[in-house]
Amino acid sequence: MTTIYIYCNILFNFMILLDSLGNYLTMNTYYKVEEASKILKVKPITVRRWCKVGLLKAKKLGKSWYIPEDELDLFKDISKDSPFVEKK
Repeated sequence: MTTIYIYCNILFNFMILLDSLGNYLTMNTYYKVEEASKILKVKPITVRRWCKVGLLKAKKLGKSWYIPEDELDLFKDISKDSPFVEKK
């Protein structure tokens, strides 16, 4: 009896988490790594590296990174004149 209760509780909490993530992702426009790399004119591996180290504020769901549109706009302005950004 308690095992069923535990499984139901875990499932319920997981459903709440998925709902909140869905609401969070729909509030902004998000780009995947490939799309962001085209916008920033760098290689996809560079965008992944920036996400991993925190240069780009992105959300990771599973194995995919999602970058908010406003973060890309900000990063574009900052990195435009930077000599450290490797261009394609």
